Amino acid sequence: MADQTKWRVTVIDSIAPHALEALEAQCLVTRHDDPAAADWTEHAHAIITRTTPITGEAIAAAKHIKLIAKHGIGVDHIDLKAAKAKGVAVINTPGTNAQSVAELAVMFAIAAARNTRPAETAMRQGAAGDTLNWKGFEIAGRRVGIVGLGNVGRKTAPIFRLGFNCHVSAYDPYIGDSPFEALGVHRMTSLEALLRATDILCMHVPLTDETRGMIGAAEIDLLPMGALIVNCARGGVVDEAALYEALSASRIAAAGSDVFVQEPPPVDHPLFSLPNFLSTPHIGAATADSGRRSGDTVVQHVIDILNGHPPVSSVI
Repeated sequence: MADQTKWRVTVIDSIAPHALEALEAQCLVTRHDDPAAADWTEHAHAIITRTTPITGEAIAAAKHIKLIAKHGIGVDHIDLKAAKAKGVAVINTPGTNAQSVAELAVMFAIAAARNTRPAETAMRQGAAGDTLNWKGFEIAGRRVGIVGLGNVGRKTAPIFRLGFNCHVSAYDPYIGDSPFEALGVHRMTSLEALLRATDILCMHVPLTDETRGMIGAAEIDLLPMGALIVNCARGGVVDEAALYEALSASRIAAAGSDVFVQEPPPVDHPLFSLPNFLSTPHIGAATADSGRRSGDTVVQHVIDILNGHPPVSSVI
């Protein structure tokens, strides 16, 4: 086996402490809070990132880089073309945060249906008034539409179907029938058909050229009046301007989003002015459980790949 101490790894974002310690036992590690982390292009053979952008310029300038490892699933913050051009492997850790993201999506749906944000705000201001002012509706029995039946979609579907007796449909043209059948999810053959039959829309797709702006004004208009939209995928999948207009006009009842085009979003973002909009700062994977799984997985992948083993979750 190669001398593992020769490998230099920069962990440019925080990861679970025990995972970091396991990596340090095998490699020379520069931690995210070390000023030298900013100079990873000078010394790193591998870099682990959660959210920090890895630009084409940085990849081109990197002197020793062999591997870019994503702690999590989404790689839209990594310049994949530049990595491919330089022969740098890019991996991720699919599935490690799926349960955490699915639970957040369900939380958004419940909170949006029950008007918890405006109700709590009023209560904190001493103006809760008549409790029927915040009358919402039950999740049970509603029609749930999932766009993207990947790892997160497959965790989300049974929570709604088994936990709330919802009729769950999904649209995903890139997978076969088996996952739909195993989950008891009705397969929709078009996005349009899904939207027309959906009371609660959950987005679980990566951000690509194909999915950018996937849910815009025209798509929102296909939803039944009073529907909910939940986006725990990526900012840009749902058109923010179109969402603002639909919420302002009560075309849809409410929406929840963990993600934004610009992250963190500006404090004066128009959506923040709306009482029927709920948001969190991209915390879908921010649980101790997810962090442990993702940290353990990404560290093991980095060690294995640097020592000659083929990637098991290669993006390019």
